[in-house]
Amino acid sequence: MARARLLRGLLPAMSLVLVLLAIAWLNPRAISYFGFSLMLNLAIPIALATIAQMFVIAGNELDLSIGTFVGFVGCVTATWLKDAPLVGVLILLGSIGV
Repeated sequence: MARARLLRGLLPAMSLVLVLLAIAWLNPRAISYFGFSLMLNLAIPIALATIAQMFVIAGNELDLSIGTFVGFVGCVTATWLKDAPLVGVLILLGSIGV
């Protein structure tokens, strides 16, 4: 029983190590300071969406629309940032409530 609980607790860490090993095998240059900072910067929006979904699930609700919303916001923001950077920045600031 305790061994199963320990293995279940180690599963996320082991999964992360396997993913990092696969990345290192496919592209060794990704395992550097620049590579890690790039991966972490790209992971921030997904982490924020995951945290938002966690609160929804913790409230005994099920909302599968967050993936669609994240994709929609990414498309709109990329479009606006290309054509009108100032408007895109204002949209981003307004969407996070600054």
